[in-house]
Amino acid sequence: PPWKTWWAFTLYALLILSAVASWRRYDLRKRRRKLEEHLRQEREAAELREAKLRAESAEYKTKVVQAEQEMEKQHIRNRIASDLHDEIGSNLSSIKLISELVLKRLKLDKESREYFTDIYQAANASSESIRDIVWFIDPGSDQLGKLVAKMKETANAMLKNIEFNFQDSNLVSNQKINPEIRRNIFLIYKEILNNIIKHAGANRVDIQLRGEQGNIQISLKDNGCGFDTETAKSGLGLKNMQNRISQIKGNIDIETHPGEGTRISLEVKMA
Repeated sequence: PPWKTWWAFTLYALLILSAVASWRRYDLRKRRRKLEEHLRQEREAAELREAKLRAESAEYKTKVVQAEQEMEKQHIRNRIASDLHDEIGSNLSSIKLISELVLKRLKLDKESREYFTDIYQAANASSESIRDIVWFIDPGSDQLGKLVAKMKETANAMLKNIEFNFQDSNLVSNQKINPEIRRNIFLIYKEILNNIIKHAGANRVDIQLRGEQGNIQISLKDNGCGFDTETAKSGLGLKNMQNRISQIKGNIDIETHPGEGTRISLEVKMA
């Protein structure tokens, strides 16, 4: 039969060889595509690693630059604080001392005594202001514990004739606090104490400081005469305190009524 002839077997052989060759070409193309895909993935992974390394290098350089800038700022702050303390502070202390000696040792007429008294008071007030400014600038004061200590010291100095209770809890002494936040908190606190002394007529003040979830909460309560917040005089500095607390994105709450004392509460993020 025709399918058993030599040319039929030749055709069979050719078909088998063609099939084997086709399968071989298909297998080679498949392997080549697989190899190309593998190489592409490795190339992309290498590019990704390189990009990541470049990003990390850029981030590291940025951090180095920021650290250097921060160190430079710290040096500048240290230098300014030192200059203010050593130069201006010492000069004011000298003026204060000289005027005090003149008042004590010389016989002065009334007008001259008033002049020297004014000089002494101005030098004393300026000296206290310089101490506060040096404290604001000094990088060593950028810790919560230093702020608390300064607030205690200020309460002791300002509330000499008023009984007060100072409490602090949940505060981490070595926690860093932003210098601008520290400055505004202290100035608001000092303004409140000044108002208590001048306007409240109080004989007791309760001061509480508390730290919670990165916030500092401050409460000052007096048993003085209280006031009406709607008709309060600008001399109480309420608008100034509101401005300061808004600058540091904090909250201030004033609870007071005439004859019922006053409670002022602050809450500010320390970061």
